[in-house]
Amino acid sequence: MEKIVVCAINSDIQLDGIELSIVQFTYLDQDTDQWSITNLFFQQFGYPEDLRKQIISTIKECSKKTQDKFDDKLINQLEIEYGEFISKILDQIEQQIQINSVNLFAFNTLLIQLIEIDAKKLKSAAFLNKFCQQFAIKYQIRVICNFFAYDFYLEGNGGPYQIIGQAKLFEQQNAMLNLSGFASFTHFLNKDDKETYQGDFICPAMFALNYASNWKKELLNQDTTIVDEEFLQQLQSSQKFKYTVYSMGKLMEFIDQQNINPALKVATLKQYISQEIQSYLESLNQQGKVYVGGNFSEELFKFLQQEIKQIEFLKSKDYQQIDSIITGFLAVRKNKLLLNVFKGVTKAISDHSSGIIYIQSEQPIILTREPEIQQVPQELKQSLDNSDDFELAIQNLDEVQNIKISQIKLQSKK
Repeated sequence: MEKIVVCAINSDIQLDGIELSIVQFTYLDQDTDQWSITNLFFQQFGYPEDLRKQIISTIKECSKKTQDKFDDKLINQLEIEYGEFISKILDQIEQQIQINSVNLFAFNTLLIQLIEIDAKKLKSAAFLNKFCQQFAIKYQIRVICNFFAYDFYLEGNGGPYQIIGQAKLFEQQNAMLNLSGFASFTHFLNKDDKETYQGDFICPAMFALNYASNWKKELLNQDTTIVDEEFLQQLQSSQKFKYTVYSMGKLMEFIDQQNINPALKVATLKQYISQEIQSYLESLNQQGKVYVGGNFSEELFKFLQQEIKQIEFLKSKDYQQIDSIITGFLAVRKNKLLLNVFKGVTKAISDHSSGIIYIQSEQPIILTREPEIQQVPQELKQSLDNSDDFELAIQNLDEVQNIKISQIKLQSKK
């Protein structure tokens, strides 16, 4: 049995902060692709208020931009500030990294959504590249980041990504509702048959509630059924909010325009979220047990239990930790070149193994131009459709360090 210990960091669009897990993944059976997990460490870290404001202002500004007028300055500055925030956290838990013998780092961040305006120009493939490379050098450990740049390239939605964890790590959780920043639903009929993996994003969830409450927990947990009918009707009649930076910016603008108190905004949004989730599940004729994961308020969970009677909502095991656990699992599978993202869920044109791998290099990393995917030669098209991945990686070829995007399969250096 092979054991891999991963330090995994996930930041979702709820903008609370990050979840950090150190998890041991044990490869039980390669023939049947069976795994087990052991949780070694978990902690949540809230964003400093200045960083949260910077993320919000960047989302709002980027939602107004077109590709022709897009200004990278805000993104570049946010990348620096975000990288420094993560660096400080990893310094704080360095003892845990050493004690638990971490041998792989994984990072998943909402921020790639900000820069993926044109999916064919993969700006997100280079996001956090300097930060990831610094940690690959510091710890002499591989770092895997940005799991959805390739999914965007393959015309996918950049998530949801929980399905691989449901199928391989969590027993009997064939249907899962994630209530982190943006509510999503993933399910399968047979965990060993990827053709049955399905899923989609539904509607804004904790992202909308956190923003409307200004991250005040007492407002999120108020038990009230009073709503603003005009605001609710506007939400229901508005164009469906999608998991894009444009849509997120417009939702924040829409919430700001409501001349009602924050508690009423939260109550109305909670009703809207419940109705959207109920409508989606009814469209699937979903019945029985649905496991709920992510970072969500207790009141939202109870409200869904109360309002959606045909479903038995149950909290998933380690529900607050589940996103960071699955981030780690995405990295483990990418490192072994196993499929980790599925077309039935993200709507990409093929299943694939996604993630950008950074390995130790003594040479500085310099990106002289924006990385782009060129037209795939016809003779490579079949292999691309069958999940060969592109990499933005530090490649050690004849002692020459080089950063590039290419069609490769990484091999261990002998």
